Amino acid sequence: MAQNKARKTTDRSDSKDKTNFKVKDKIFYPNHGAGVIVAKKIIEIGDTSQQYFEFSFVNDNLSISTPVKNVERLGIRPIYKASVIKKFISELKKKKSQKPKSLEYNPLARELKELEEKGDIPDFIQIIRYCNYIVNMREKEGRLIPVTITRFIQTAMHSIIGELSLATGKSYEQSIADFEKLSGLKVVPLKH
Repeated sequence: MAQNKARKTTDRSDSKDKTNFKVKDKIFYPNHGAGVIVAKKIIEIGDTSQQYFEFSFVNDNLSISTPVKNVERLGIRPIYKASVIKKFISELKKKKSQKPKSLEYNPLARELKELEEKGDIPDFIQIIRYCNYIVNMREKEGRLIPVTITRFIQTAMHSIIGELSLATGKSYEQSIADFEKLSGLKVVPLKH
């Protein structure tokens, strides 16, 4: 029983046994967000059958199935403990922005996409810092904020908020308020 609890929420997301998930485990699925494994099923296609996990997500009504054998390759990981997530978020209050390695749009967009695809909270924190730097710089220059920068901030914030919601058992709205209080940042509304 203690092993099952440890698998559901971990201090670190680099758990070695990522393929040993079970139904009801809380996970983070890169490019989809925080969710729960709601079923394990066998799907037959032609003459072959495979085991699949069915996932349900916190900040989306989306439900998807993924072959169990692909879980590790896709970067699906257990969620962090609430205390660890809150610690990461609090780091934003100390350092809200950071100059990215490149201010040129294409290399910056590539770097932000690479961070986003990793699907880990420290990477989302870095996205928020880089994007805040760009936003502040462009506002000082009287320039428009690129839509992609806004989207990266939204995705990073809401990925963290979804994971916080699952880890704490609080509603998504309560988790937004907690994120804003801990980070000192206003959450950019999520647009689908």
